[in-house]
Amino acid sequence: MDPAYGDCGVSTIYILDGYDTGIAQVNEGVGSTQGAIVAVSYGVNWYNYTTHNGAGFTGWSSNFSTTWSHTDYINSGSGYVSAQLFGVVTLYWGGHCTINYPYDENTIS
Repeated sequence: MDPAYGDCGVSTIYILDGYDTGIAQVNEGVGSTQGAIVAVSYGVNWYNYTTHNGAGFTGWSSNFSTTWSHTDYINSGSGYVSAQLFGVVTLYWGGHCTINYPYDENTIS
């Protein structure tokens, strides 16, 4: 897992094995140093290096905290899988911060 730091805080992504065969658990997170987060518009791109298959998805979530976390599940298939988080965070005072592409990879059974 490689966290990504920026002017507004930090963003993270973890890709985990063990949910079910060929299913990867993806945990996304953001921490703001500029005030409470009220909305997160995010996406995840993933790629399976073993099967040469990949895709992406997007989501939106409301919040009121300096931290945000979310879990998604992807049907990645078994193999060595990478995932990268992107998006925009909206802060309570109207500011916007870019999620700076944290990255993770893991073997999914």
